[in-house]
This record gives sequence, C-alpha cells and structure tokens, in this order.
Amino acid sequence: MKFSSGLRYDKTTKKFTASDEDYLKMIHHIVLHHVQSYMKYAIKEIPNLKEDIRLKAFDFLDTKSEKDRFFKMIIEEIANWIAYKIRE
Repeated sequence: MKFSSGLRYDKTTKKFTASDEDYLKMIHHIVLHHVQSYMKYAIKEIPNLKEDIRLKAFDFLDTKSEKDRFFKMIIEEIANWIAYKIRE
C-alpha cells in the first residue's frame, strides 16, 4: 500500500518505509509548516500593529536571507523591521 506522501506500509515488517527523497520531502514540509507558524505567531505578537500592515509584513519575507534574519530577531526588533520595510 502506498500513500501520496511516498510512505509504503510493509506488511511483513509492519513498518512504514519511504525513499530518502520522500523522507526529505516530508521533513521539508514539516519544517516549512513550523517556520510559517512561528512567523505568523511572532508578527501577531506585535502590539498595536494594524491588520493591513501585519499582512503586508509577510510579503517582506520572500527570500531565505530575510527569513534567516527574521528568526534571529526578538519581537521589538521585528516591529522595528516591519516599520522600516513599510517606509521603504
């Protein structure tokens, strides 16, 4: 039996198996989901940020380097970064 994720159930060993490529795809999907969840949480935590600005902030995170910098910031720095990007 094969699932869309690439997982296969081996009835003999009673374990799920997948190719290395399929495992990497699953890991990438899981990590991407957690990254997006963190970004949404962090931006939502900024007090007094208008909803339209909050939504626009996600557009600024369009490159890997922007996302890497984002993860090193504390909430106050994220707020300042959004304000700076809006003024650009």
